[in-house]
Amino acid sequence: MMELVGNACDSGWHRDEVLAAIAVVVDNLALARREDVAIAVEMRVRRMLKKGDI
Repeated sequence: MMELVGNACDSGWHRDEVLAAIAVVVDNLALARREDVAIAVEMRVRRMLKKGDI
């Protein structure tokens, strides 16, 4: 992580910009994972409904 920040700073980014960009990526990944989990749960519930388990 420190190397990433260092490389970005060497390329002209300010440290705050790099950290903000990392935060955006982390937030997007967290949202994507939540969506994946929600989709997986929905699919499982649908399968259970089709089988008559619910």
